[in-house]
Amino acid sequence: MQTMKRNIERLNYHQDQAVEAWVQNNYVGTWMLFPGAGKTIASLKAAYRLLEDGKINKGDTIVFLAETIVREKTLFEDEIPKFKSLFDKDPVADFNIQFRCYQAMPVEEFNNFENIGLLVADEIQDGLSAKYSENIINNKCKHVVALTGAMSLDQHVYPQDIQDNADLLTIYQTDAETKRGEITEFISKGQLLSMYIPVVYKVETKQAIEEGMIAKYQTWIINHHLDTQDRSIKIWKSYDTLGTEQEYYLKKDNFRKDFRKPKYLKMAIGRELTTFLYNLKSKVATTKALLSTLSGKTLIFGERLDILENICPVVRSDNALELIEKFNSGEEPVIASSKMLKQGITLEGVQNIIFFSYSSKWHNMEQRRARIRWVEGVANLYFIVTQGTLEEKWFDKLKKEKGMRGELIQEHDLNIVGHYDSRVLLSQN
Repeated sequence: MQTMKRNIERLNYHQDQAVEAWVQNNYVGTWMLFPGAGKTIASLKAAYRLLEDGKINKGDTIVFLAETIVREKTLFEDEIPKFKSLFDKDPVADFNIQFRCYQAMPVEEFNNFENIGLLVADEIQDGLSAKYSENIINNKCKHVVALTGAMSLDQHVYPQDIQDNADLLTIYQTDAETKRGEITEFISKGQLLSMYIPVVYKVETKQAIEEGMIAKYQTWIINHHLDTQDRSIKIWKSYDTLGTEQEYYLKKDNFRKDFRKPKYLKMAIGRELTTFLYNLKSKVATTKALLSTLSGKTLIFGERLDILENICPVVRSDNALELIEKFNSGEEPVIASSKMLKQGITLEGVQNIIFFSYSSKWHNMEQRRARIRWVEGVANLYFIVTQGTLEEKWFDKLKKEKGMRGELIQEHDLNIVGHYDSRVLLSQN
């Protein structure tokens, strides 16, 4: 399928407007731009604007801070050469550009950022934490541009002083679900962002589609069913009882819903069910049956790489660059990933994305959906939703973004156009 021309004029306009808004906020701010907006290109424009305004000098250090090490290759081999060809400027020659992966970086190294010319914090919603804020954002970098494609700016919790409790956000992240309704003091990522690097420019996916900057997409729901034939699953760890997927799920779910059971046990069972749904073997057959009906390049996203390996090649840290090249060349038209491909990676000609298993967070889905840049016609998203399980609830939460107290923040339109039944798909293969 041939790619069409993007509306580059509008793309450049929004990049330039983002830089201007950032300048007006004293060279500090977040750009919440739709995935595929060219945020890295815009950040390089920001570096040159600092140079033009006399805020930094040639040769000063520009640090790109990202979540995954794969971003280093795309930065130096894709995005910087693209910028050079578009604007006849060479960032590598003009600045000391350094790449850092915050997952692999010691906390002490944050202190070395105090005198850099510009910090570019890529995908800020993934890296943002109280410690991150304390060491980087809190007045240690004079010039900061944070990048995000999608992030909830939930303000429905009471603010706290970050310096008084460096672990504040960590507590919020791990306990938000179990303490729903009881939270009165934890800070949200949205509040943290607003306190230190507020959003200064925003363009969402819906607007980007309307202006022809990214591809239109439609969504199909695959109604999957738990297996009722294979009795090879051990239901309870302390017994030798074996059962089917359906039997396992029903027994565990009934235990979880029993009001007489201790809360901590029900929580443990809930985590077991989540792991179980992430690793459903029956989904492998359903996914293969779906793939047989599709044309064009396809990405599969799931939470467990070992189960995805039963479907197609899986992108890992040790094979990512090689497999991405094979995908772009067409040698491997179907590949799978968990987090490795969700952001900042150039993938050519993606037509379909299958969500094998997924988080209920909208911005996580948006990052993955954005691997489809622009195609002629309409791109396709496929969500495999196991009937009668927690996955139905997860999918509903995906469509209806809620705050920490359960209040509806925004209802998202996935443009759902139809449903498939997994039993029908399997019967046709």
